[in-house]
Amino acid sequence: MIFFPVLGYCLDASCSRDLIFIRDEPKTWFESPDLLAQYYCRYRLINGALTWYEAQTFCRVKYTDLATVNNMDDENKLVATLGSHVAHAWIGLRKGGGTGRWMWSDGSGIAHFTNWGDGEPNNVEGNEWCAEMSEKETWNDLSCGETKVFPCSKP
Repeated sequence: MIFFPVLGYCLDASCSRDLIFIRDEPKTWFESPDLLAQYYCRYRLINGALTWYEAQTFCRVKYTDLATVNNMDDENKLVATLGSHVAHAWIGLRKGGGTGRWMWSDGSGIAHFTNWGDGEPNNVEGNEWCAEMSEKETWNDLSCGETKVFPCSKP
């Protein structure tokens, strides 16, 4: 059986619900779903709900880290893949480091691209230091102790 990417998205059962987004280049044919998944599936959605810190630990042990969104193209691919079956998911963004700035958990630094919802981040509870992607395709700050599903970056 041959598996292939169409319009930048994977049509393989091993990636379908777990896939967050696909690398655009190169578009190559594979005869193995495992090879396809390793080559094209950059993120993996974990459907178990964990706190932000638990999710980060899980991702670091099993993959590399929580998902990082560096531009609108990444955002659009994440939204398209999450679809309607995921309303809220952690992303690897956290306020901290003593700077009061929003930083990516993978160590890449300050988030230069953001897609906050209207009025966000608002720290309404006084302890909202972690970020989720919401069903409105925008980001929201909330307590890191909430539990959400989450995408991990794959190596």
